[in-house]
Amino acid sequence: MENREEHNAKLLGLVAFSRITAYARLARDVSQTTNFADQLALARLGVSFVKAIDDLEEFASKKGFDLTELSQPYVGFFDDMEARTRPRDWWERMVKSYVFVGILSDLETFAGRVLGGEAVEVLGVSAANTHVEMVRSRLKPAISEDPSLGARLSMWGRRVGGEAFAGVKNLITAHPDLQSEEGDLETLLAEISKLHSRRMEDLGLTF
Repeated sequence: MENREEHNAKLLGLVAFSRITAYARLARDVSQTTNFADQLALARLGVSFVKAIDDLEEFASKKGFDLTELSQPYVGFFDDMEARTRPRDWWERMVKSYVFVGILSDLETFAGRVLGGEAVEVLGVSAANTHVEMVRSRLKPAISEDPSLGARLSMWGRRVGGEAFAGVKNLITAHPDLQSEEGDLETLLAEISKLHSRRMEDLGLTF
């Protein structure tokens, strides 16, 4: 059985993977919009994610951990989701990132709850909340003005959410040692589903 330090190291790797994956998602969005205000906002968010990764790497290094090595086992778990959920327009792209970055943030919250202690200083500081606020400010007015857009994006959000949940389930199933005595996989998925549903409702969409 692995010791507490080894378990915490794997959780730090999960956080690093979540942050770099969120950054990559936003970088794709920057390249797909011609609206300068959106490009600038997303670029700034990307910088915030990179800063959060740098802080995490510094923290891990002080513990004698190689963050690159720790995050490597999780690479690829959301590749299928990315391939199966290609947005058709900017609205779908924004919802995809809103859903995916939100769920990645939930994974970080899960890791932070288990880690606790001094790790708190480098957890919960990513740009996920700012991204949520940005998407809400863009999408909510458009959805209010066009009910058909809201209906389409609700269906799209359910599809993206389902694919993201599958990725989370596959990741945790492949790495059962990430779980703690505080809860099993089904409990974690139920919690993430509840948080996702709340975020969708905040946009005026159904899940």
